[in-house]
Amino acid sequence: MFHVLSKEIGNNPKAFLKSIPRLLLITAQVFVCLKFYLLWYAVLQPLRLVKKDWFWFLEGICYQSLITVVCSWLCGLDNNVLECGEDVTHLIEDNVLIIANHQSPMDIIIIMLCLQGKGNILSNSMWIMSWIFQILPFGMVSKGHGDAFILQGGHAKLVANLLKMDVSELKVKELQKLRKCFLQSYIRLKRKWLILFPEGGFLRNTKPSSQRYANKQGLSPLNNVAYPKVSGIQNAIDVIGVETKDRVREKQDESGGFKWIIDLTIGYKRDSSLLSYFIGHNGPQTVVCYYRVYSAEDIIGNYRNGSKPARDEKISQWLNDRFVEKDQILETFYESGKFPHAENCRVSEPLRWFLLFGVHVWIVASFVLLMFGLHILC
Repeated sequence: MFHVLSKEIGNNPKAFLKSIPRLLLITAQVFVCLKFYLLWYAVLQPLRLVKKDWFWFLEGICYQSLITVVCSWLCGLDNNVLECGEDVTHLIEDNVLIIANHQSPMDIIIIMLCLQGKGNILSNSMWIMSWIFQILPFGMVSKGHGDAFILQGGHAKLVANLLKMDVSELKVKELQKLRKCFLQSYIRLKRKWLILFPEGGFLRNTKPSSQRYANKQGLSPLNNVAYPKVSGIQNAIDVIGVETKDRVREKQDESGGFKWIIDLTIGYKRDSSLLSYFIGHNGPQTVVCYYRVYSAEDIIGNYRNGSKPARDEKISQWLNDRFVEKDQILETFYESGKFPHAENCRVSEPLRWFLLFGVHVWIVASFVLLMFGLHILC
């Protein structure tokens, strides 16, 4: 940690020192927002017993408020987030699966910023993330919201050794937990968008194993992405399904299945740390998000028909093809600064200052009132 901090200061010490007030403000926001969400989550638990829909509606408001604050950390620094490719705004009422490449924690915040201006998608979304994120401050918030955390890769081997169990057995248990989470969070809570990173971790961690896999399978090695792990998307489709033209819902609360799959490629014009995006000591940053939209039915067909192995193979091949394409288009992006065939690039919808002001007032006021109430009760 100290090594990383010294590196950040060494890049531009004067600008870093000027950014300390902003860093302190963000630190205070993390503390207050985390307490705000957890307190409301606890206070609303009795409502969860009698009116679950009301509880999750109010939880969604608190969750979206926190996301707005997190997105505000990119504002006021001349950072640019560009959205290119197909427009996904008209898909907000449909069930959508997003697959994205994963380079750093910044990917999550960039996706949040892109989605925050698209209706109530964020409060109706579910994320699948590495288990390591649940120990971070906002991991508790994601846990409360119903997001899924999966143990895989090197972390799975480490935990398996500690528990003295076979890695394959641990992976089976993790996938069973994931399927249960799809049922409890995505279907029962009527979520709309499911967001996952098929590489299974940051590129710097997954690239070595990806290249070993490529050599073993006789595939071309990928440099800008890693070969995807398909178990997450396969299990998501097994449990949630695919919306087809002739599909009849069997239950009133059934989700209806995925209608669209969005292939999202995130490109950074400059390799910078998470901290530099938040406090701006290394100058403005530019990130480009490239969307490609596919019909889930066209890719997978009627998922209820045919054998599961054949369906899994179809999904696996399609996903591998997309990541091979990602590698190629990212290569073009890093050389030219543009994605190929990416027309009509637009700046991601900015956060409005009156919204930010209102959210901050709401969070701070409710936090103070809740703390005051707890003080009286205690």
